[in-house]
Amino acid sequence: MAMGRAVRRWDGEQLKILRQRKRLTQAELGEMMSGSVSQTSVCHWERGQIPSIGRIQEIANILGVPFDTLYG
Repeated sequence: MAMGRAVRRWDGEQLKILRQRKRLTQAELGEMMSGSVSQTSVCHWERGQIPSIGRIQEIANILGVPFDTLYG
């Protein structure tokens, strides 16, 4: 077995589920982020495009979940 760092995986579907539980639209989530993020960007993330580590942490903070819930 190879040794090394654990592979992390972005979970866009989990982002969608958590966002909907908070009753936020993609646009609303984007507006809550620093610098304001477009609805299109949030849509891309939910479809699997990986945001920056800083954005993932910001999303986790907004949604009130640990970082590893979205990227673990």
